[in-house]
Amino acid sequence: MPKLNKVEVLKKDVQLFGLEGPEEITQAKLKQARDLLMQKHHPDKGGTHEKAQQINRSYQQLSAWIEAREAREERFAKAIRVAMGVLFVVGSGSYIALRRMIRPDQDD
Repeated sequence: MPKLNKVEVLKKDVQLFGLEGPEEITQAKLKQARDLLMQKHHPDKGGTHEKAQQINRSYQQLSAWIEAREAREERFAKAIRVAMGVLFVVGSGSYIALRRMIRPDQDD
């Protein structure tokens, strides 16, 4: 059996939880889907230990992916805010302020 790459694993995890594409998944939706699956597949409810482990592993992987996606989105938003500030400063002709934004550790 060939080893799956990260994208294939992510797709399988998303399918397991019955969720839409990974970009629309939130922590709240993921937790709700996990709780529903565990109600059905928990060993104490007639499910198997292996299925419960698979659900928990997939939950952890997707949860980590969501956290990484949110961090990427925050970095992107911050870069946009900085870029907008640079455009404003350049537009107003303040070279010193621009240098301070780009290299705050250097003196004028």
